[in-house]
Amino acid sequence: CATKPTIAVVGAHPDDLEGGLGTYILLSEKYEIHSINYTKGEGGCGPAGAKDGSTARKRVAEELAVTERLGGKSYFLDEKNVSGPESACAPKESVEKMAAILKEVNPRAVFVHWPLDNHIDHVMCYAACIKAIRMAKIKPEIYFYEEEFETSNLRPRHWVDISGVIEKRR
Repeated sequence: CATKPTIAVVGAHPDDLEGGLGTYILLSEKYEIHSINYTKGEGGCGPAGAKDGSTARKRVAEELAVTERLGGKSYFLDEKNVSGPESACAPKESVEKMAAILKEVNPRAVFVHWPLDNHIDHVMCYAACIKAIRMAKIKPEIYFYEEEFETSNLRPRHWVDISGVIEKRR
């Protein structure tokens, strides 16, 4: 039994998959959808949830459930979703880890943050992804997505009608 071709959705945080979820649901009919998360989203609900790990556990569990329903797998890197000097960067180790995942997944297409973004985690995730694609020596199609309040100057050329899957998305 042949496996489906793959698509990789690369996001800085586990909930970044949500923005394009309708598109990914449609694509999951023909492709395995794999998510690569730069962080575990540990800082998304404030310092207490970041400190005790509860936010990361919750967001990782949600992400795993979604990608399982899409027929794919989730991967998590070790960058941190926190404020200050420990926030996400694009170090060689993270780029190498992402490259290894991309090489394994061998996606036909990669969806990643648009690089002009107000959230530094998104920018670092984009930078690491582009470098990792080159390092993995793969040549996927690359599509950019936006985060409604944080993306700047993206002028989409493609719109996807998700009305047929809106209830499933919810």
